Amino acid sequence: ALPICFPVTILYDQKKSRAEIFEYFKSLYQQISPGEIRGIGAHPWVLYSDENILLGYQDFLDFLTHQNDVEVKTALSFVRELEQTGGFLSAKKL
Repeated sequence: ALPICFPVTILYDQKKSRAEIFEYFKSLYQQISPGEIRGIGAHPWVLYSDENILLGYQDFLDFLTHQNDVEVKTALSFVRELEQTGGFLSAKKL
């Protein structure tokens, strides 16, 4: 299973600034050890609940794209890749 980093629903209804949201996501990234595979994301309802959350998350994604050791993927593309390589049981096999 893909480990998901940290609950981001705690951001919901917290009235944080765009910069605070960015720093929160960045702090999650900094907790990941080199070589680990982790997922950091948020449900759309959380992202769109507050413009600062959405913009702070977009800033975080921009930050990630400039890191040499990071590959940004959707969860679905990651799961499909694992299924193709046999590293993950598909839902049909369960």
